[in-house]
Amino acid sequence: MMPESSRAGAGALVRDRRVQVAVACVILIALLAGLVSFLHEQAIAGTVSVPVGQHMQASQFGPLVSRGKPVVCSKSNAEEPGPNAITSGLYAQWSFWGSPDNELPSWCSIHIGVGPSRLMVAWYSEYDEDNAQWVSTGRMPQSYTLSVSANSTDGHDGDWKVVATVTGNPAHIRESAIPFAGQAWVRMTITQAQDHPTQDSILIDQIDCWDISTPALAKNTVLFQGDSITALSYDHSTDPETFDTLMHGYDSRLFPSMLDEGMGGWSSGGAVNNIDKWLALNPDVNYWLLEWGTNDAGAMEDPAVFRANMQTIIDKIKATGHVPVLARIPPAIAVGGGQAQLTAEIVELNQQIDELTQANHLIPGPNLYAVFSKDPQSLLQSDGVHPNGNGRKAINNAWYLAMRDVLRANLS
Repeated sequence: MMPESSRAGAGALVRDRRVQVAVACVILIALLAGLVSFLHEQAIAGTVSVPVGQHMQASQFGPLVSRGKPVVCSKSNAEEPGPNAITSGLYAQWSFWGSPDNELPSWCSIHIGVGPSRLMVAWYSEYDEDNAQWVSTGRMPQSYTLSVSANSTDGHDGDWKVVATVTGNPAHIRESAIPFAGQAWVRMTITQAQDHPTQDSILIDQIDCWDISTPALAKNTVLFQGDSITALSYDHSTDPETFDTLMHGYDSRLFPSMLDEGMGGWSSGGAVNNIDKWLALNPDVNYWLLEWGTNDAGAMEDPAVFRANMQTIIDKIKATGHVPVLARIPPAIAVGGGQAQLTAEIVELNQQIDELTQANHLIPGPNLYAVFSKDPQSLLQSDGVHPNGNGRKAINNAWYLAMRDVLRANLS
């Protein structure tokens, strides 16, 4: 047995070592906190020096890997890093990247960090329900490049490789898929602006980048297309009840793209005439969520013509390897009279949508007719057609419910 004095000495030694360990832990925590604070301050300053090959912390937004990441711009009136940067997710707040013609070329770099091998990059310049894909009142980039860098330390220096070149762009939202294996930064460089008689500056509001490194992630890319009902519902408001944020709340691995292709005043006939252009502008989006028919109903279109138009749209989307999904048309209130005739037309067109979904073996889309029929006055604006704030939330929720298990199943 150990003598009493020896036991006492050993106990004191153990206590001393415990104190030393505790002190060391406190010092280590303080050092780590200082490092985190330093990196945070560097991000706010617009410069983050990260050794090549070092991985950034995983995004809290699932595959949306650009949200909140540091931004560095060449010539811009944007707030680069921080809460109002072009990666903030504050859509239509107009803390945009803007550059006049005499400062072109102009670029902004985003520090994604090493990890994804492939990205889908989308930029947004304007939210105009009448021209979701075409230039109207704003000044959009006509020619630009997307580049990547593996060894830049601050968004300015390093070696940069052009991985996408766009010329003759007609749109004010656009997506591109780019290789990103081993890279850490992505840069958009605008070289030429759209012509516009009253504006002399390029305007970019937000840029989003999604990780599409795997077939499953590439599948979970989404575009909404339709008339002004779609345009209003997917205009990238900051409401927390939008399709993409609802998906992320359902499963943290999800944060799908939410590209708005709503075209105010358009019908299925106009869509047929332009579907090839839209497919060419959006070659990387898998799910095409379609809401056509309200303007057809208002024009009392022949249901057979509507069906033929929608079949053409379905065939063209499927021919490119993408997945169309059809929503049932919501009810409308005939403010000037003729309610019975309008309702009968909408019901008939919805019958065509149901039959098209079954005949083409499509994923069943949301029944917007049922959703809005419960209390149309509370979901529609005074014109009896367009959704109000509650109506837009209802449409987002309906599409979310229709697609959530489909998107989650892609990840399993």
